[in-house]
Amino acid sequence: WMPRAPPIQRSRLVTALGSCFADEVRLWLRARGFLVNDDFRAAGTSYPHVEDSAVPLLQCSAGLVNTFVLRQQFEWAFEGRSFEDDLWVGARGSITLPTEAARARTREMFEATSLFVITLGLAEVWYQRRCAKPEDGT
Repeated sequence: WMPRAPPIQRSRLVTALGSCFADEVRLWLRARGFLVNDDFRAAGTSYPHVEDSAVPLLQCSAGLVNTFVLRQQFEWAFEGRSFEDDLWVGARGSITLPTEAARARTREMFEATSLFVITLGLAEVWYQRRCAKPEDGT
């Protein structure tokens, strides 16, 4: 099967997020004239660091490698949700506290996107269920 037209067009926004491979896809598309999500890298750096609160989290490809965090990205951007679980970790290993400005910019970018390219990293993911203490104190 072959689509009648390519699924992406140079004039329509493509947003790549997820593992570091998403960043490579974004750069490859940009080099070929496609409109891609903003590039927040400073000259001479490899990946933007989430510790810079002006950077929408989706740009920090190194930290968005699993489905838990990717889902949170969309819920945070569109619903303004906050989360108890510390699943957003910056490129330097610190827990990230996103700003409202970054959330608004991320939502704006998502709403303008015609195609998402989502990649997953090769990471072992553990989930800790938070439980209430038993009423009898045991």
